Amino acid sequence: MSAFSDAAVVSARDIWAVGDLSLNNGGSGTGPFVRRWNGHRWTIVRLPATYRDASVDAVAASSATNVWLFGEYDNNNYVFALRWNGSWKQMGRWPNVTGGADSALVLGPNDVWLFGEVGTLHYNGRRWHSYKVSVRLLAASAISPSDIWAVGYPVGTGGFWLSYGDPFDAPAVVKFTAGRWRTFVLPHPRGKQTVANVLARVPHSRVMYAFGEVSWGVANNTLGLILRYG
Repeated sequence: MSAFSDAAVVSARDIWAVGDLSLNNGGSGTGPFVRRWNGHRWTIVRLPATYRDASVDAVAASSATNVWLFGEYDNNNYVFALRWNGSWKQMGRWPNVTGGADSALVLGPNDVWLFGEVGTLHYNGRRWHSYKVSVRLLAASAISPSDIWAVGYPVGTGGFWLSYGDPFDAPAVVKFTAGRWRTFVLPHPRGKQTVANVLARVPHSRVMYAFGEVSWGVANNTLGLILRYG
């Protein structure tokens, strides 16, 4: 079983997608599921041995050499942060008291935000600072480093995109542009359901990627899926 949970688009030729892979058919356990697009094909990105059994929750990037990945490891006892600049480096670790990470916002090497059950955390290039917020923030989008909007989906050129799934209807993606909503029903094989867990737009373009899964039968029969629009 595999499913994508988050994605980060640096450019049309540099896209990161993450999720979890469950081993079955003779295997057991779970592991991180990290893929990178180079403009021609998707390649496997391996994490340091410490995180080979980790659960990956979020990925965000500001450039090809500033990619951040967040997840949980050691039987979910810790939430971790890794930074990629040609190789992986641990950039933070927190006791997983109430839950893990939901999403991240990377504005630069010294300006990183993490949101989720772990809390609202900010990295300034030297240390992490925890902010007390009255609600649990799930996601954010930034107009500038000093103008950040939390809870929702990113807004940018090409309109406002949302994904949803209904157990009694075909999963779809909706787009708001020019004052109107437009629905895009996701393709799905007969007898299976397509779910888009995260949307990611290629900067300065109308190309949108959807990352998620195809499911069938019982709930744990899934296969990671990538869709492209535009």
